[in-house]
Amino acid sequence: MDGYFRMQAYRAEKDSRSIPARIFKGSLKEAELAALAANTRTIQPLTLLERTNAAWSFVQRYGNEVTKRELARSSTVSLRTIARMRQQLKAMRGAEATPTDNWMKDRSWPDETMFEPPTDEEQKRMIAEIAAEVQEAFRKHGRTDISLKAEALQAALGERDMRDMADYLFAEEEDEFAPIRQPILRDNTADPSPDF
Repeated sequence: MDGYFRMQAYRAEKDSRSIPARIFKGSLKEAELAALAANTRTIQPLTLLERTNAAWSFVQRYGNEVTKRELARSSTVSLRTIARMRQQLKAMRGAEATPTDNWMKDRSWPDETMFEPPTDEEQKRMIAEIAAEVQEAFRKHGRTDISLKAEALQAALGERDMRDMADYLFAEEEDEFAPIRQPILRDNTADPSPDF
């Protein structure tokens, strides 16, 4: 994604120098995975909603051709969410329903939802408000014991949400999931990160 905007900037400046680029050689599926991975960590990373929708779109196009771990690593969406997407796609196709590009809508299928995801600014505001309320609750009881905090959060949210949050926040990449293919052919940029 950044590559498109970089190219437009060079054209707008009528810059005659060559545009720094990294050429990727591989299948379309591999290129899409690499681009998704690059765009979750670049200068303007994708939001959680954008990453989730990208993963949902990828599941629709490629199904089980890509492992859950590969897609989770590339999109930074949890393994559990990828598994849920696959289950939901199977159910929708079995009922001859047409998935959309919006996971927030499709995940509640067959129930209709009027859910509109928050904007980035709204999400930042909500996160700040909730964080302040949680901090205040812990301050009110004067507790710093991590086990007490963990048990209180689990009692409030439930084990499943706690596990999903831990997976979302702290899932680590494993060595076996090194980049699918390294960009090859030619590299006329000193920047080691791929730009798709």
